[in-house]
Amino acid sequence: MGEWFIVFEGLLSRKNGNTFLEDVSLEKLAEEFGTPLYVYSYRAIETQVDKVKETFGGLNFDIAYATKANYNVNILRILRELGCKIDVVSMGEIFLAEKAGFKPHEMVFNGNGKNTQELKWAVENDIFMINIDNLEEVELLQNVANKLGKKVKASLRLNPEVEADVHPHDATGSHQSKFGMSFDQAYDLLKDFKKYSNIDFVGVHTHIGSQIRDVEPYMKTFKKVGDFLKKTRDFFKPEFYNIGGGWGIKYSRSEEEFDRERFKEEVLPYLESFGLHLILELGRYLVAPSAVLLSRVLRVKERKGKIFVILDAGMNDLIRPALYSAYHEIIPLNDET
Repeated sequence: MGEWFIVFEGLLSRKNGNTFLEDVSLEKLAEEFGTPLYVYSYRAIETQVDKVKETFGGLNFDIAYATKANYNVNILRILRELGCKIDVVSMGEIFLAEKAGFKPHEMVFNGNGKNTQELKWAVENDIFMINIDNLEEVELLQNVANKLGKKVKASLRLNPEVEADVHPHDATGSHQSKFGMSFDQAYDLLKDFKKYSNIDFVGVHTHIGSQIRDVEPYMKTFKKVGDFLKKTRDFFKPEFYNIGGGWGIKYSRSEEEFDRERFKEEVLPYLESFGLHLILELGRYLVAPSAVLLSRVLRVKERKGKIFVILDAGMNDLIRPALYSAYHEIIPLNDET
C-alpha cells in the first residue's frame, strides 16, 4: 500500500495505523464533517503549479486553469493566489471565477457553444481573450461587438487532426472532433480579416485531448501550427498561442505522469521559436493529484456468490468510473478496517 502514496508526492502518509494528508488525520476529518467528503491538499496543488512553471521557465507564458476540471470556488481562489489566469466556457463558470476573485482581464473564454448573451458579456467587460471555435461564431462575435461599438481580442481554435493516445471521450483534436476549425477555414478567414473590423485576431488555439502522457502528439500539433503561421505571416501577426491538451497524471502505481523532461528537451525549443506568448490550458494536471474522497462502508451484501460493498458515496460524487471505466485506488483509512 505504501508504494501507492507516491502518487501524492509524499503528502499522503501512514502513521500508527492511520492515514494522514499533509499531517492531518483523514479519519478525524471524516468524524468531524461526515462522509462522503472530499479533502484537498493545498501543497499538492502548489506542487503541480510549480512543476508547470519550472517546465516553461524562461519563456513568456501564463497558466489558464481549465475551470471544468474542478469548479470548487476555494480551489479557484488557491489557483489565483498561485498566479494563474482562468479558462471558462459558460456564464456559470464566469460567475464562479468572479466569485473567486478573477477579473475579466484574467479570463480566457473557450468552448464551442457560446451564445449571444455570453459573448455580449465578454465584449462589454473587456475579457482577456475569446477562443473562436467556428466560422459561425466569428460572424456572431463581429455582430455583437459592432453593436456595442467595441473591439475584442480573439484567437482561432484550430483542429490539428492529431490523434492522441487517450480514451475516446478525452480526444479533442482528431478530424472527427466537434471542436475547432480546419487550417483551410482559418486561412481563408484571416485573409479576409478586414471584414471583421471589431475583432482583433491576436492568436491561435489548439486542444488535442486530456490525460496525455506522450510528447509526440504535441510535437505533431506544434509543427502543423508552425507551418500555418509561416503560411499566414504576410497578413496574420499573432501575439499568443493558447495550448490545450491536458498532461497525464498517475491514477495508479503502474502509470506514468506526462514526460515533462522530454517535453523540455525536444519540444520547448521548437515552441520557443514561435516567439509567442503562451497560454497553458491545464486543469486535471493541476488539481486531480490533490484530492481524496472519503467514504464509509454502509454494509456488505452477498447474492449468488457475488459480494457487493455498499458505500455512502455514489456516482454523483465520482462519476469517472461509470463514464470511462476509470480506475481509482481504494484504501482503508486505518489498519482495523
